[in-house]
Amino acid sequence: MADQGKIEYEFKINRFERAKKLLGAQASSTRYRDYILSLQDNRFLIRTYQMEFDQNHTFYGLVNKEESQDFIDLLIGIPTSAVLRDNETDSTFMKKQFGEENFFLAEKSKNIKWKYTNERMDIMGYECRRANGLFMDSIYVVAFYCPDINVRSGPSLFWGLPGMILGISLPQDHINIFATKIDLNENPSIRGETVINRTEQKSFSEFSEYLKNILGNRFDKDKWDMNMRGIRF
Repeated sequence: MADQGKIEYEFKINRFERAKKLLGAQASSTRYRDYILSLQDNRFLIRTYQMEFDQNHTFYGLVNKEESQDFIDLLIGIPTSAVLRDNETDSTFMKKQFGEENFFLAEKSKNIKWKYTNERMDIMGYECRRANGLFMDSIYVVAFYCPDINVRSGPSLFWGLPGMILGISLPQDHINIFATKIDLNENPSIRGETVINRTEQKSFSEFSEYLKNILGNRFDKDKWDMNMRGIRF
């Protein structure tokens, strides 16, 4: 069984569907109509991440960093620059970018309530098993994990299954994260210092409140709360 290596993931957001959810009735208004129409033929925002891992740590970092700076695009999927998970302390550190500003977030890793199924899926030649989960008691998650990669971790904030998670789907949030390259012969280089900044560190709730204070009045409360689910990924 492998317990270290590198995995490349494709992170795919259906921004057309997320924009319609976020904007609600405003989607057909003059202010946002042209933006929504522009997404009909260009629905997906795709990012590439490389994850390096061993038994104790997982580092998940953004590879392609050039992205649209459109206000709604940013809010639909505020880019995650990097995530460090420390398996020894159950701690998670994340670096987010909003506009030109970086934010350093930290908290204890959230437990995910997993339920195993009999479904199987092949991902890049590795047999994976499906588990359905509930993240923060409200976000429905479908995960495909590989028992042959013996690390209880995965992309972004997903972890806690008996094997590396190679595929994630958040159907209600229109987000998919799937492995596209797997190298188990590569020695990992865990770059945790790029994610941890204790002098500027915020919790996820503090970051959410910060965004709400500067942007929340643009949207109905229920739409805002729905979209804030996605700031973690």
